[in-house]
Amino acid sequence: ERLWAALASGDLDMVVSDHSPCIPEMKQTGDDEGNFLSAWGGIASLQFGLSLFWTEAKKRGFSIADVSQFLSHNPSKLCGLQDTKGQLKEGMDADLVIWDPEAKFQVCSIIVLTISNTYE
Repeated sequence: ERLWAALASGDLDMVVSDHSPCIPEMKQTGDDEGNFLSAWGGIASLQFGLSLFWTEAKKRGFSIADVSQFLSHNPSKLCGLQDTKGQLKEGMDADLVIWDPEAKFQVCSIIVLTISNTYE
């Protein structure tokens, strides 16, 4: 809840992900097998990021425009790409998402689009 409060207050102005999936063998290496601290970080779940973030943001009163700022516009500024990315505006790159913000689904192995599936 503190992270949401920081977004609401402006203390945080973006949410980003280090999308770094790996094969199962990279999670279990040598003597460190099963050691959470030495395993490769992250899981392949980027495809759910927008839906999950929106679900929780909406509960807290954020708008789709707010989510766009947090996930797209503000990160583009941090990377120095604000002149070409992060907005729907003439002359900008058209990096678009087709998304149904009201869609309901259950995460299960059949819909996960990755080679290494954490939901099996």
